[in-house]
Order: sequence, then structure tokens, then C-alpha cells
Amino acid sequence: MDEEEKVRLEVAQGVQVEPSEDGKLVALFFKTRSGPKGVALAGQELSRLASLLIKTSQQVAASNTPDTPASEVTATPIDVSYFGVAKGRSDTEAILSLVVGNLTMTYAVELSTLLSALRTLEQITAVETKRTLPH
Repeated sequence: MDEEEKVRLEVAQGVQVEPSEDGKLVALFFKTRSGPKGVALAGQELSRLASLLIKTSQQVAASNTPDTPASEVTATPIDVSYFGVAKGRSDTEAILSLVVGNLTMTYAVELSTLLSALRTLEQITAVETKRTLPH
């Protein structure tokens, strides 16, 4: 950012997201000490923001990785319209792409990690479904 473009930043204490009635815009409301601040984004900019947030979160996490056991990781599920896998950039990497609306998120995953996760998923769901993944 240029010197002329510097903006005084406030730390957000909370955030709320609301789509417009026609679905073309999404409003982001930030709770700050001086009161709520809001911006609206069109679909493509919202997708770009989501990608930037994920990438930046990964960079921040890489320098400050918490020691959280997998059993304690919690998340709110996001419905995926489509997902795909492909060979990665090396023999030990897989590409995992998830499509959510107009957002495509693509991740590089160690192949062994992905396969291990799929085997674990198979084990914890096989009792109910009586199916197994082809090996």
C-alpha cells in the first residue's frame, strides 16, 4: 500500500455475513469498538476473498501451528457441489479440488495423508454402509 493509501485499522471483535435477497451480493458486518462497519461484495470478489483468507490463514498457521490432536478438531461442515482429485506436481502429492457455488478451492495434499484419511473414513463408516473402497 502506498503512503497515501494507508488506512487506520480497527480490530474486529466479531463478524456477520448476510447475503442480499437477490443473492448477487454478500454483506460483511464487522463489530468494532467504534461501532459496526460494513462492506458488500459481489460473488466473484467474495470468492476471491475466501481464497485469500484461506491462503493467508495457511501462511499464518505455518508460522504458529497449534498442537491440536485430530480428535479435538471441530468445524462446521460446508456443503460441496463437486469435488475432484488429480495427480499432483510430484509422485507423492495429490490435488484435491472442492467446488462450492462459484468458488473452486484447490489444495495440494500429500498422497499418503489423503489415502490414510480415506482409509480411516472407510473404517469409521464401513460398519453402517457395509461397503469398502476399492484398493
